[in-house]
Amino acid sequence: MPKRISLTFTENNTTAIAELLEAEAPKTCAAMWGALERPAVNKAIHAMYAGRELIFGLPKENQNFDAPGLPPENQIIIPVPGDICFAYFGPNELNNPGAGNKHEVGFFDFMVFYGRNARIFSSQGWLPSNLFARVVDNLPGFATMCTRVHREGVKELRVERCS
Repeated sequence: MPKRISLTFTENNTTAIAELLEAEAPKTCAAMWGALERPAVNKAIHAMYAGRELIFGLPKENQNFDAPGLPPENQIIIPVPGDICFAYFGPNELNNPGAGNKHEVGFFDFMVFYGRNARIFSSQGWLPSNLFARVVDNLPGFATMCTRVHREGVKELRVERCS
């Protein structure tokens, strides 16, 4: 049985369940499973360039792995609804001062794609990312909340291992 994680909007307990793709991305799955020894809670934001994508920054207390050391595995640039990807961007790697974006420290990008016509793209071009999980339960309900994030702004999300 595949390992599963839940993604829950704390505002109204809307939850999606995803299965890890351990055969396709074993090192990324191991890192994410380890990072979720305790639940990860942070604000989720909507992507600017990628389309129907929710971005969840992995909190510092869950960053207990060597993100720059994760190899490219099962990388994609055109996700389908329900795909969950991970990428690490080093300091100043994605700076776009013209758009007001400046990242002087590295950041851990956990991406959830909830609709069609998305792409893993930024102001600086394509960003191949490791596909490590796929939503298998309640994508429609979760997508409704993701659309609200797009319209209303950030919302708190909790990501954790399923029991």
